Amino acid sequence: PNPSVYKISEKLGESIVNIFYGIGTMYDNLEKKFDLFDEIVEAGFMPIADDPSGNQICIGISNQYFGQVYHWAHCEETEEMENIYFLSNSFNDFLNCLYED
Repeated sequence: PNPSVYKISEKLGESIVNIFYGIGTMYDNLEKKFDLFDEIVEAGFMPIADDPSGNQICIGISNQYFGQVYHWAHCEETEEMENIYFLSNSFNDFLNCLYED
């Protein structure tokens, strides 16, 4: 998307939306990512996009997180999901928060 930069946190700084996953037979399709990142899904999040480092932008699918957007930092994997950073209350809010570098 353009603009594509978003702030993760004070600790991690910012990142860039690389690609939103599609529905269909393309390489980055949602079904493949859903299966690949099952540990995120089990925690109540669905990957919807990634950044250039392979971190996942997720949307909440469980009651507690439903509709909220988060950044999952795969390089900080912990058992307690402490590597999930809140980005926005909704997908539309997330899109509205994207900015140019």
